[in-house]
Amino acid sequence: MAGRPDRPLATLAPVPAAELPPLRTRLRAWADELREDAWIVVFVSVALTAMLAALGRPEPGELARTFAFNATMMVLVELIASGLFVLVVAPRTAGRAPALRWAARVGVVAVAVVVAAELTLRLYAAIGWVADLAASRTQVLRISAVVSVTLFVTAAALERIHERRRALERREEQLRREALRAQLAALQARTNPHFLFNALNTVASLIEDDPALAEQAVERLAGLFRYSLDGSRTLAVPLRDELAAVRDYVEVERLRFGERLRVEFAVEPATESLVVPPLVLQPLVENAVGHGVAASRGGATVRIVAARVGASLELTVEDDAAATGRANRSGSGTALADLRERLRLAYGAAAGLEAGPRAEGGFRARLRLPAGAARGEGAA
Repeated sequence: MAGRPDRPLATLAPVPAAELPPLRTRLRAWADELREDAWIVVFVSVALTAMLAALGRPEPGELARTFAFNATMMVLVELIASGLFVLVVAPRTAGRAPALRWAARVGVVAVAVVVAAELTLRLYAAIGWVADLAASRTQVLRISAVVSVTLFVTAAALERIHERRRALERREEQLRREALRAQLAALQARTNPHFLFNALNTVASLIEDDPALAEQAVERLAGLFRYSLDGSRTLAVPLRDELAAVRDYVEVERLRFGERLRVEFAVEPATESLVVPPLVLQPLVENAVGHGVAASRGGATVRIVAARVGASLELTVEDDAAATGRANRSGSGTALADLRERLRLAYGAAAGLEAGPRAEGGFRARLRLPAGAARGEGAA
């Protein structure tokens, strides 16, 4: 089993319960194995019945009872063997030496065959198909040795097939994730220089007029650069970090626009720990500043809202700039298009972006994200 590196036999110890997969996960794995191995029950039942028929040439009625006995026993063997192995043995031997895992599988199959044989004998004795329980037990256990060997060889072959299939699936998933990370990183990289370029222009405009303010802007920019660099190495951050970066950006722009830029935050405290893609709010705030505040002689108020709505996190950025001013600087829509593509790659249909003019004037962009982790969360 893959998972943890192999450990020497001398250090084998029970795996702490906290390290075991949840029971629901193990039950699901058991159901999957039963479904995959269902054909073994039919194959071995038919093969064993055919072998006994060839040796003894029984009557049709006896042959039917023999097949029923074999099928019942094989169903019990499969249930017991797969249940013991998947629910109990496999989680505790994950990452151990292959020889130990195969020895455990042999033991599980042997136990399952003996228990299943006894249960089947008692069942058919109860309905009158087995007259001499002791004599039948000896005969059945002798045949069970053949069943055990057959099952073990079959299980070994199936395990190799399943392991190869799982390895291919893991590889495909890894390639898919790598492609997803590359696409997200490319879109992120196209966004980051855009806002950093604009922020540097802000600093340049302040150097001659007010060196002290320019120094403050540089300090804010340092935080933005640090966040931008960190954001290029991860695909998910807590919302509180994204809001901190937005506040730094707003303070840089406030140095340029002064009282024309008014910003309001309405953030539910419980949302700050939720996970969002980095630099997901900043482009929307930059749009509001660049196409709303900058284009309006009297400036505008930019309102940033974060709220939990059912199973979703909604992030809203809106401004109340005059419609005529915004129309003159509508922009190319690249930032919104890139953001939509990033959301599609990270969340699929579970996320979305709606943007457009407000009925009362200004512009509104609303993000809808799952209130949890993105599919591509983690280091890039």
